[in-house]
Amino acid sequence: MKKIFAVLMAICLMAGALCVTAFAAEADGVVLTVSGLTKDGTPVKIEDYTVFEDGWNFAMEKATDGKYLSNNQYYRIVVDLFADWKANEKGVFGDDDGVGFPEETIYIPEEAKVMLNMNGHTIDRGLGDRNRFDGEVIFIDEKADVIINGGKIGDAIARADDTNATFGTITGGNNDGGAGGIHIQDDARVTLNNVKIVNNVADGDYGAGIAVYDGAKFTMNGGGFINNKNNSYIADSWGIYALGAGIYIEDSTASFDNVLFEGNQFTYHVGNGAALYAYDSSVMMNKCKVVGNGKKNEADGTVGAKTIITIEDGEMFIKETDFIGNGDVAEFHYGETCLIDVDTYIGSSQISVDNCTFTQNNVGYIIDCVNQDITVTRSRFTDNKANVLHCSSDTETIFTDCVFNNNICTLRNGNYTFNVDFEGKGPTFVGCDMGNSTYNDRNRVQIENGGTGSIFGGGSSAMVVAFVALIASVAAIVVNVSSKKKAVSETADQAAESADEE
Repeated sequence: MKKIFAVLMAICLMAGALCVTAFAAEADGVVLTVSGLTKDGTPVKIEDYTVFEDGWNFAMEKATDGKYLSNNQYYRIVVDLFADWKANEKGVFGDDDGVGFPEETIYIPEEAKVMLNMNGHTIDRGLGDRNRFDGEVIFIDEKADVIINGGKIGDAIARADDTNATFGTITGGNNDGGAGGIHIQDDARVTLNNVKIVNNVADGDYGAGIAVYDGAKFTMNGGGFINNKNNSYIADSWGIYALGAGIYIEDSTASFDNVLFEGNQFTYHVGNGAALYAYDSSVMMNKCKVVGNGKKNEADGTVGAKTIITIEDGEMFIKETDFIGNGDVAEFHYGETCLIDVDTYIGSSQISVDNCTFTQNNVGYIIDCVNQDITVTRSRFTDNKANVLHCSSDTETIFTDCVFNNNICTLRNGNYTFNVDFEGKGPTFVGCDMGNSTYNDRNRVQIENGGTGSIFGGGSSAMVVAFVALIASVAAIVVNVSSKKKAVSETADQAAESADEE
């Protein structure tokens, strides 16, 4: 008994010591710690700071000091946050005389190797509706190598709607000159783990949440883009447009794994890419969730979107991703609204979709493409207030082992689940369940290997006439061969059932 009591006392004393240590750190007012990371992954503490500005300036000085890093055998400078970091009431993080705060934003210099551990805290520029030039939260310069962990190193990756995970939050940017949340420059390498990009604004530019440019490599594991707003109205020789409310990607590579795209909107002009816009880029999405983007709501000042995702002159691979409740069709831009827009400007584009779910979306079309290759496998398109496909010219579109049902856009007459324009090859369906799908030209649709679904509503008069002729023939047999009336009737029923299945 005494031994058990002694053990319990020891545990209590240890717990007390840990509590004292934690309270001591808080009492000391440490908000930021700078460390050096050796090549074997060992962090070596350098200095504690009670003022964010002082600590960040010191960290960025050391991150750009090659001699210092070499002498201490540091591969990367590490910054740990121990409190929420909010800009002052003017939206200023630090004096722009310091190496860490040009234009008074949080700055990571060219070629710097930096890791930021947010430890579940928030970085908030606090601009709200007050747009300013260089109003992003974080600016990452050319060829920088940056890792931002929303929690701490080694946390399990979690999507932003996981209530049991720890996330860091980047919020409050409002930028006239680029992204509201994080602006990533040429050839940078940036990885975000469990980071939420929330309530940022692009005003007169691209990518309210994040903008990625020119040869950068961007990876996002977990976290998400939530309620970012593009408030742009850009007019030039190409027209009037706004691009990217969640993220804008140009001439870069981007990968998203377990990422949530929710409630990203346009607030001034109906734009392209409410969730994601990519130009001349390669994009991969895996196990993501895309929900409630590109909505129109006068009370919230949102105006809808032409597209939710646009890939232009590039490639996109989407796997195990759910698209739910996106878009808000309005007659004034009907025909241009789509969930996924595959487009070209000077090159070509291709998209592959595997094992994804599309439901309750409200757009003109789920997929809209011109002269591009599309491959869709093992995916489900059900209960959308939208038609599935609009394609034209030489598009090579193949659906394999997919399910379609109840995908109807009712804004005007002549809407079909699958709409093929101009002359050229129509879509091919291999082993698909077509449900109640319709076609503007059934003769240009190929259904192979056991595909099922109705042959009516397909826009093919030849098919309808053939079916009517079949019924007439059966009726004639019934009249002329009355002695076999029962057998013939049964045969007619079977033929009708077989035709329905085909």
